[in-house]
Amino acid sequence: MLGRLHFGRGEYAEALTALNQASKLGFWVDVYDWKGTALEKTGQRAEAVAILNELVWLRPDLQWPRERLSSLKQANEIHEENKR
Repeated sequence: MLGRLHFGRGEYAEALTALNQASKLGFWVDVYDWKGTALEKTGQRAEAVAILNELVWLRPDLQWPRERLSSLKQANEIHEENKR
């Protein structure tokens, strides 16, 4: 998958474009995972949280998205505190 290739190279903006296209073709948990990470790496934390929240809603049986959300929210709080 092209999105994974860009992701592996650290080309997160390009990865997001390819992952958005892939998500239109169907549902894959990995796409949500990579997309959430790419959004976080490009400074789009709110969007990353939204993607992971959507995955939690779609797949309530998965624990790891909840754990990622928790760590992402903690990192976001630290980031906001450091801005002050």
